[in-house]
Amino acid sequence: MRIKTSQLGFLTPRSIAVIVILLAMLLIPLWWLSGKSERAADELAKEKAIAQGPANASPPVTTPVPVNNPEAFGMTWGQVADDKLPADAVMMSCHGQPRDSISQAHEGSCNPYKGDSSCRLVLPVLCYQQTAPIGQFASTQPVAGFVLASAAEATARCEKELGTGWRMAEHHDGGGWSLTAQRSSQLDTRLRHWVHINNQPGNCWNNKP
Repeated sequence: MRIKTSQLGFLTPRSIAVIVILLAMLLIPLWWLSGKSERAADELAKEKAIAQGPANASPPVTTPVPVNNPEAFGMTWGQVADDKLPADAVMMSCHGQPRDSISQAHEGSCNPYKGDSSCRLVLPVLCYQQTAPIGQFASTQPVAGFVLASAAEATARCEKELGTGWRMAEHHDGGGWSLTAQRSSQLDTRLRHWVHINNQPGNCWNNKP
């Protein structure tokens, strides 16, 4: 008696081929869908990275907009060294140092009539707080003279950075040409400072574009 292989539980080559084809028909679409999902995820990640920008990107640099003529000049004061002053006091003056920013001097010093330093220079505003007994000096962050719209705007910078009661120092504070006050920790005596004058055109804002 002849026994068929199918009766012994074995698969015929034809049956194996059919199973392989069926498995291929099932697995190939799954593989294609999986690859498509990964590609979509990669594209989404790229779009998100572009929208966010580089992780270490620097903030955009803004260029100050001139409100005065950049070719004009403004008045500046510097420190006058005086060993007779108390350690916590300082004299700021038209005749002070340094003088490297002065390019339009009046009698070798500051120029309250036409301005002495280019309004393109970036210098701190000299801020003054008139408190007993002699007041106090401090500096703002350096600012180009051509963006100072007025003494009031410069005073607003003093108040914003230092607090209520601070204002831009004026040429006639202390009688004129110089003033002695307490030295605050915010005063940078290494630089000349923008100082305004209220009765002469020696300020950057006296020269509009």
